[in-house]
Amino acid sequence: PAPARQLVLTLAGSDGDSVEDEGGLAELLALLEGHARTISIVAPLCRELGYTAVAEQLKERGSELVADPLAQPPSAGDLLPSRDDRDRWLGPSVQLAKQRLGALLPEAELLFELLSIFPAGVPRDLLLATETAITASGSLSLLLETNLARVWGAEQRVSLPAPVRLVGDEAFRGRPGGVFAEAVSRLVQAYTELVADLYASFGGDAARAMRARFLREDQNIRQLVESALRLETTAGLGHLAARWLEGSCHVREGGLAELGPLAERVASAAREAGDEKGEANTLQALGDLYVRTHRLSEAE
Repeated sequence: PAPARQLVLTLAGSDGDSVEDEGGLAELLALLEGHARTISIVAPLCRELGYTAVAEQLKERGSELVADPLAQPPSAGDLLPSRDDRDRWLGPSVQLAKQRLGALLPEAELLFELLSIFPAGVPRDLLLATETAITASGSLSLLLETNLARVWGAEQRVSLPAPVRLVGDEAFRGRPGGVFAEAVSRLVQAYTELVADLYASFGGDAARAMRARFLREDQNIRQLVESALRLETTAGLGHLAARWLEGSCHVREGGLAELGPLAERVASAAREAGDEKGEANTLQALGDLYVRTHRLSEAE
């Protein structure tokens, strides 16, 4: 369709409506079938590689995933109701863009995978303040240029669109823990400070806004804690868990009981790491949680 063609040309950096590789462009358009998300990821690759090369690599990547069903990440249709199957090329397109990203700047590829931890996106200033090689501004700028990530909202959250995040999460879980250790540790520290600031504001003039912000971060913190435990990056984790539990007891109306097992894992990890203060803080917050969920025997 004409709008799809124009979108591809624009994102590929074409100056006009005519191109030298008209056949390659036509083949690419036939593959993508006007699926806007896939076009937004694939078209920028055409600036350097050309339309024919991108179409061929996309088909090759798609064939590999079809040949190995276990390598096929869940599609957008598995996540959200869809009336068409045009998103079948989304997985291969993300894989192709991710591969190119790694060739240009490996840290940007790692940032893509790191962001898969955060369902609600990470505030941009918090991400950049961690000051690691993975979270540097150059990595973020390149990642945004690929359209694999976006910045949105008043808090300037950096996030991966839901279907794209599934591909990043699969890659993140396959990486050695040491690759992400510093970035995850810094993010634990940053989120501890953020949650403490939010919790301190629960009774002030901005209480409603701070409680809403806390709930936005709730999923992020849970996934960050899970990831830190998996990577055995437990420095400061007890303090984050304690603050999170304290805030949750004041903000969440339900679902508190499900936080207990995760907090117990954090306390155990802090104990093994010799972090007595982190363990004590987590256990104290866990005791308050048990009281609020009427599990008095465990609170004792």
